[in-house]
Amino acid sequence: MLRLPAVGGESALSISEKKRKNKNKVPSLEEYLQQRDYLGALTLLEFHKSIGEKEEHADLWIGYCAFHLGDYKRAMEEYRALTLKPDCPAEVWVYLACALFFLGLYKDAEDAASKAPKSPLQNRLLFHLAHKFTDEKRLMGFHQNLEDVTEDQLSLASIHYMRSHYQEAIDIYKRLLLQNRSQSPSFYSNSWHRVSFSPGCLEWI
Repeated sequence: MLRLPAVGGESALSISEKKRKNKNKVPSLEEYLQQRDYLGALTLLEFHKSIGEKEEHADLWIGYCAFHLGDYKRAMEEYRALTLKPDCPAEVWVYLACALFFLGLYKDAEDAASKAPKSPLQNRLLFHLAHKFTDEKRLMGFHQNLEDVTEDQLSLASIHYMRSHYQEAIDIYKRLLLQNRSQSPSFYSNSWHRVSFSPGCLEWI
């Protein structure tokens, strides 16, 4: 007796074919970034650039990926090149400042950050620079600008730790863990960044 497949059902062959197609499909830039596969994202960006099919804001994304891969020199070069363009977004200056900071070029980082519009990211960066320069007055000023959001609080905890205020740092980490139970443990690793899906955005903490 011939059995017809249920209406709307899929045969094993069609399901297998779909899986094969999905396996062979090249992930999009957004998919790479969602997976925090910065090397994959950078490779895709460079490939598109090499064949003349640049992604929108490709240079910003290249700087972003390089930064997250720890290639701060490459990130600095990308952001610095962008600042030379007349249509450069003003916030690129703070991204450049972050790269300079991680290269140990603190004075250059401060100069670049001063050209950026005010933002929580700029404040966190200047907060850490004030610590590097042992400028207590400015440190307290930037401290007062911190808000009760995860990035700012992690930034504050790291400063407490570096100043040997271990209990204060522990208290902040405990509170954040309780407030963000759903986050993965890697969220609280000694990382300085979080993913944010806008080109070049470095959630510096």
